[in-house]
Amino acid sequence: AAPGATHATADDRPASSGTLDYADPAAAEQSYWQVVVAQVLSNPYMWVISVANLLVYVLRDVMMKWGPTFLQEDKGVSVVTSGWLGFGSEIAGMFAALGAGIVADRVFGGRAGRVCVLAMLLMAGAIYGFWSAPHASPGPAGALFIAMGFCLYVPQMLIAAMAMNLGTKRAAAAAVGLTGIVGYASTVVTGWGVGRLADTYGWAGVFGLMLGCALAAAALMAVTWNVGAHPLRPAGAGGRADAV
Repeated sequence: AAPGATHATADDRPASSGTLDYADPAAAEQSYWQVVVAQVLSNPYMWVISVANLLVYVLRDVMMKWGPTFLQEDKGVSVVTSGWLGFGSEIAGMFAALGAGIVADRVFGGRAGRVCVLAMLLMAGAIYGFWSAPHASPGPAGALFIAMGFCLYVPQMLIAAMAMNLGTKRAAAAAVGLTGIVGYASTVVTGWGVGRLADTYGWAGVFGLMLGCALAAAALMAVTWNVGAHPLRPAGAGGRADAV
């Protein structure tokens, strides 16, 4: 009922809600596919954040699929406790996603890439601490596992927001779709690759992969350090849309 009422009563024009329309003025005369090619497929920032999203999803899948096993086998955590820790990491991630959005808007002026860089550096530290925690140390290991979940959900949510802004309102869904397609390729790595790593190199190989993914994601998101919430401003006196 609520979506139906919204559809019937809401005005979808940005100006009607006091929101500025930051779409590229030239895009108004382009077809949908021209906008997709120009704003999504030909936009280097879109590919940067898509690959970063792949690395983030590798981390997420490893935590979800292999984290409980490692907690039980190496850190002395019971099956029930490992389940609760998985739940706790998801709840921590939920609050992290909300807080990260507020920080990106209020502190960094919409430059979400900066928040993602900080989160991935903290993620790398949490991964190393979790890996280095003494055997049969459920307390520290559990706290670090929840901290990893907290850091992980920051880029997972903000990358989607960045994609929508980069794609502009006409190609926002296509932009998010590109990051999603690339991101879900992580299942190949985490399904077959992580199992092979664990069998061949032990857990050290798995955590080496996780550290590499976190640091690589931080490096990629650093490329977007100055990408703002609205990559295109309305055309000024010169009639040109300026990058933020």
